[in-house]
Amino acid sequence: MNKPKTFPQINAEDLFTEALKDTAGFSQGALKLISSGLSALRTAQEGPLNPREAQAVKSMIEYVAYSQEVDEGTVATIVTAQFNASEIEAIRSRSYNDVIAFLVDLQIKTILN
Repeated sequence: MNKPKTFPQINAEDLFTEALKDTAGFSQGALKLISSGLSALRTAQEGPLNPREAQAVKSMIEYVAYSQEVDEGTVATIVTAQFNASEIEAIRSRSYNDVIAFLVDLQIKTILN
């Protein structure tokens, strides 16, 4: 069976930076759209998790707690401490992917022992 082809992941900041390297082919209006999109992205990432992101993080916390047989509050406390937030909803949106990756790799017994 053939393995599916994978592509390197590129974040939005890198995508905008790459798009702006060669601006000769862009109109003035297109450049304004690109720069305003980047500005809007930066503003959105500074805010807290949106409701869907917060729910996804809470669901992952529930899964980790269940699969590792620990209290959900313990997992939530570890996550909020790791991401310097007072509660799940206060985690910055830009950290969403890192939070999910952290939860996937989290081994509670290693931390607590």
